[in-house]
Amino acid sequence: MPALLIHNAGGAWEALIENTNTALAFEGATEAEQLESVKQLAAAMRSGWESVTEVILDVFQGAPEGADGAVVAEDVFATTSELIYEGFGLFQAAEGETLASVIEEVGAALLAVL
Repeated sequence: MPALLIHNAGGAWEALIENTNTALAFEGATEAEQLESVKQLAAAMRSGWESVTEVILDVFQGAPEGADGAVVAEDVFATTSELIYEGFGLFQAAEGETLASVIEEVGAALLAVL
């Protein structure tokens, strides 16, 4: 299962799903504002799945009109099993699990490095 990569690419924060064409830019006009969006997502992850589905459309740029946060969250977290932050393997779900199934633990790990 692919990894979710969250990193700063030349001054722009983005989330990529490894080995796919999925790239999501974090909301914000500046690098600092984008980092705040990363922190907002991490805090929602630590709070649980419902929180993630409520904020995910606000933290990523370019969500289509009428997009469903639950669908976007599933696309990002239910299809990945590892979180790589700035090139560092931050969290690995157990075999058979996805990041969605352990979202609170993943959020806590991400918040710890932000």
